[in-house]
Amino acid sequence: LLLRILLLADIAQNFGVPAAALIMAASGGASRVAALMLHGLLPSARNDGAAWAAAKPLPSTLLLAILLAIAIGLSPMSLGVGLERLVLGLAVMAFAALAMAALAHRQIKGMTGDIAGATQQIAEILFFAVLASRFSFI
Repeated sequence: LLLRILLLADIAQNFGVPAAALIMAASGGASRVAALMLHGLLPSARNDGAAWAAAKPLPSTLLLAILLAIAIGLSPMSLGVGLERLVLGLAVMAFAALAMAALAHRQIKGMTGDIAGATQQIAEILFFAVLASRFSFI
């Protein structure tokens, strides 16, 4: 929580409060699709719990969710956040989801609701970290 607050404060200082608010909303939506990616990639690790009870998304539904996440994730461009930085943030989110899927598959041969929740949190924080970083693109 402290890391999230510090990153958002830095984002607000760099891009302004309205952009930080939009980034917070955009990251919330896009990071949930990162968690949904696990559900599309892995079976449930158990025969009970949230991951087991939820229906596996159809590939077309997952693709639509990913496209919407990209659109939502790019929305801060309207307030002056650079395209390259947002694309990198979204790519890092996707990488986090794939890394968590690989880890979950290796460790427990599937996913749980807790793993999906952890993936969402990690993806969101990484998105903030990319946007708060001091590097610049040429």
